[in-house]
Amino acid sequence: MPKRPTDSKLLTDEIARSAPPPAAGNRIYYDGGDRAERLAGFGLRVTATGSRAFVLNYKIDGVERRDTIGHFPAWSVTEARDEARRRKRAADRRPAGPGLSLMTPEQLAADLGITPATLCCWRKQRIGPPAAQLGRYTWYRRAAVEAWLIALEQEGAP
Repeated sequence: MPKRPTDSKLLTDEIARSAPPPAAGNRIYYDGGDRAERLAGFGLRVTATGSRAFVLNYKIDGVERRDTIGHFPAWSVTEARDEARRRKRAADRRPAGPGLSLMTPEQLAADLGITPATLCCWRKQRIGPPAAQLGRYTWYRRAAVEAWLIALEQEGAP
């Protein structure tokens, strides 16, 4: 298998500018080089159309996450790596949550910046995040909502 531009090198602006796009889909070029300098999980996502964005992969409570930090060249590699370090530290400091983290429709609506009525309509149309009806109360599991949002990002929903 041919080596990628970052297999043995730390990501630089030059590598970000010259990394070849894949024939289809996207490819992530991860930070390489010396273990003391590189940031595990930090990389550059290049799409087939040539779009370039910095990403960070990490885990919280055993669930893998991928954050998009910003697009190149609006963000330099150094700025994006610093932001990735900050986000990784915040994730590492986050206390482990309970086995079941539930939200009310009002809490979720506030987090999403929508009204509870919109959330209710989505639930009736089965287009929103999965919900559980317990008696007369509706609950949303935080992990299920996050998985739903990730799925929307991957589908490229507006």
